[in-house]
Parts: sequence; structure tokens; C-alpha cells
Amino acid sequence: MPEGGAGTRGGPLVVTVVRKILFGGIQSGPLRFEAVTTSPTKGKMTWKGTVIGDKIEVGYVWIDASHWYKPNTKPLEKWAKWELKR
Repeated sequence: MPEGGAGTRGGPLVVTVVRKILFGGIQSGPLRFEAVTTSPTKGKMTWKGTVIGDKIEVGYVWIDASHWYKPNTKPLEKWAKWELKR
């Protein structure tokens, strides 16, 4: 599971949620979650996902922080899937 600050592959909030769900033995589902991570240099990411057993699907919208070379950033939509391999 990747780790990092907001804007880098999920950030610590999402990684913590995923670890507690997948490695904490929660097998009933589906479990839906939402989270927002922010960073002054990387911007804001809004997460929405679902966990069922050992699988997680998440979508997020990333709005990068403004920079002198890119003052008007546009939202970027992405999604990901993970499955815990035992």
C-alpha cells in the first residue's frame, strides 16, 4: 500500500483507513467512505470509495495547488482498485 502526503498516491488518511479495513479483519460489507486531503503544495483531493472484503475501489478528484506557472488548475478525476493478496 503506498504512503505519502496528500496528493501522493492516497496520502496518510486513506492509507490508514485502508489498513484498518483490510488488515483489521472486517469482512462484512460494503463499507463506503469519503475523505478530503489537502496540501499547500499539492492541492486538494476528494476521495469516495467502497470496501468489500479484501477489495477496495476508490475514485478521487485532485485539484492541484496554484503555481506561478499554472495559476488556474483544472480538476483531475482518477480511480483505482486494490485487492489484498493473502
